[in-house]
Amino acid sequence: MAFSSSTVKASLSSHSLIGVTTGILLYIICLTGTILVAAHYFERWQQPAVAEYSNYSYATVNTAIDAFYTQTQSTPESLYVVLPTESLPRIHVAGGQHEFFVKEDGTLDEAVKEGWISTVRDMHYYLLLPHTVGGIIVGLLGALMLGLCVSGIVAHPRIFVDAFRLRWNAHQRLAQADLHNRLSVWALPFHVMISVTGAFFGLVSILVLVATSTLYDGTPAELTAEIYGADPTINAPVQEANINKALTYIRQKYPQATPLYIVIQQPKTPQQFIEIAATMQGRLSYSEIFRFNTQGDYLNTQGLTNGPLPRQILYSTYRLHFGQYGGNWVLIGYVLLGLASTLVTATGINIWLARRKKHDIINPLWVAAVWGLPLSLALSALGSLFMLPVLACFFMSWAWVTGLCIWQQHQAYVPTLLRTACAAVLIFIPFVFFVLHPDALQSVFYNVFNAAIAGVGLLIAVPLIYRRFTNAKHDNPSSVAEH
Repeated sequence: MAFSSSTVKASLSSHSLIGVTTGILLYIICLTGTILVAAHYFERWQQPAVAEYSNYSYATVNTAIDAFYTQTQSTPESLYVVLPTESLPRIHVAGGQHEFFVKEDGTLDEAVKEGWISTVRDMHYYLLLPHTVGGIIVGLLGALMLGLCVSGIVAHPRIFVDAFRLRWNAHQRLAQADLHNRLSVWALPFHVMISVTGAFFGLVSILVLVATSTLYDGTPAELTAEIYGADPTINAPVQEANINKALTYIRQKYPQATPLYIVIQQPKTPQQFIEIAATMQGRLSYSEIFRFNTQGDYLNTQGLTNGPLPRQILYSTYRLHFGQYGGNWVLIGYVLLGLASTLVTATGINIWLARRKKHDIINPLWVAAVWGLPLSLALSALGSLFMLPVLACFFMSWAWVTGLCIWQQHQAYVPTLLRTACAAVLIFIPFVFFVLHPDALQSVFYNVFNAAIAGVGLLIAVPLIYRRFTNAKHDNPSSVAEH
């Protein structure tokens, strides 16, 4: 069957638009994933007035639970007490639709706000779509990223031979190709790991659905029990949960364990029991979960750190994916590697656009993504300091940026304008933060973290300043001669 030239042209345009849309989605996932490596720090940053402390007593935990019941007048199906960590030295208690930070004496502090970082997390996990649909799309993009890693190596037989070849002064397409190939090779194990674990997170719902329908007669609870261990069967007189005894048991029997959170399952019922999640030194699994009856007597563990190997692997994917192990040096490494993945995605589309040798609507859409996304994220973070709706700030700014790029699509200054604006907003954010929260100047954390935000802005600005200075010297030869 022969198609008309107009049909072929329209199909090629559609094909190109689908390709760049996929690139934009991968870019969004890589950039937001890089930010989420520091999610705990952003959670502190967006609520700086909350009481912070690392040491707590059993009385603090018990008082917080009683205060939660009293203030909310509710009994949730599961009541969580999240304990302080090095990166997030705060306690908060949560159940149902209620969640509060806890002061050092156990009384309730301000409510936990979802804030800016929650929007970034929803963007990374679900692309701001309904969770089932968004999760599947993200999982498929993870699988696509893995395919790109493999096909990229096969398609470039000299990719390892030229591992240190960088032609910065060559034609733009060659420079972009070198940067793309070098970052692909240098960070290849990271790219593969991120794509595999990301695909698993996104497609796990489909895997569970297939497994339950084919192997477990459509009963998800049986599959969950097989993977993570079944819940204990409890039927005891209703009484207050003895958390003190449970925590004391862990500290005495497992000194290498650091409790992360406590859960009272089915509180104030005969089926009530206690779960305590704790990181285990030297283990990659997110945590081990210890179970106790209402009296605080030890029942069992879920075997997440010493049980069946598949169970240990499944429970290690989160920490592996987001770098939640090894302290700040690992975090810094993940940020740099995450930026490498983001640059690989961006340069890949840049190379493709350069090879097209034509300019259409795809070009401004890509510019709006590459610099519009970070600018919109920065503007929404700035807006969040003034308690403005994060999603509204994000979509309004990105819509404005996209409109500007389409309107001025043939103007070379637009990417520079967006990049300059992004740098300026990032540098401005710390000043606004300290004006609104002057007490935070007494905290080392807030000074260092805000300096890091401004530092990112400066890193974006430095190449622009250098380029402007270099161009000025070329435009004014007499000034060069004078020096």
